Amino acid sequence: MRFSEVKHRSPDAGRKFRRQFPRQTKSGASSATAESTIFDEPGMRDPVKAKNTQTVLPSFPEREYVDMGRACRILGLSWTTVSRLAASGMVDMVDYRSHSVKRIRYASIVDLCNRLRREFAIPDRRKPQSSPSLRYRDEDLLPFPLSDTITADDALGAMGSVSRKGFLKLVEEGRFWAYRFAQAAPWWISRSSLAAYLDRVHPGARRSDTALQPNGTDEGRD
Repeated sequence: MRFSEVKHRSPDAGRKFRRQFPRQTKSGASSATAESTIFDEPGMRDPVKAKNTQTVLPSFPEREYVDMGRACRILGLSWTTVSRLAASGMVDMVDYRSHSVKRIRYASIVDLCNRLRREFAIPDRRKPQSSPSLRYRDEDLLPFPLSDTITADDALGAMGSVSRKGFLKLVEEGRFWAYRFAQAAPWWISRSSLAAYLDRVHPGARRSDTALQPNGTDEGRD
């Protein structure tokens, strides 16, 4: 072949040659066949189909659960008491085995705290969230903060001569904020709400009871 013939050869000649004599791969298949095999998977040649056939990453449900320690801190209860709440269906627990890590569904804790507000007519003083995806702080989930919580015995001591029966009547009448998790569970009283009630009943009276003094503690309770 003369040089002039190579120089002026049509550019399509190389393509025709490769189609007639495809290069063999190590596996024995031609490069054209290998290329066809790679790109002939479902949806690979069509960009729209390729987008729809992408692998969807699994969600992470662990984000919707909290460990038992955090659940106890939110509710101000002991491990045993939170386990009893889970056994009674008041909160949802993930308990695969007897010695497995226990987790509580966060939404069930929120539902429980909201139910306590409705059941005992405790107003929700929290600011509404700007987005449904946002969450309140852990200390804002209960009807009133743990730092503002005292026991029924402390409340009785601050009220003086009121009997336990009279105290329960005041609670049922809603004179001050109080709640309990179950029928036989102890009452938890809002310190500030009780102090405001006593100020209304005995205006100007000086109280030296330490139970009505804010202490800012968030101790666990049973």
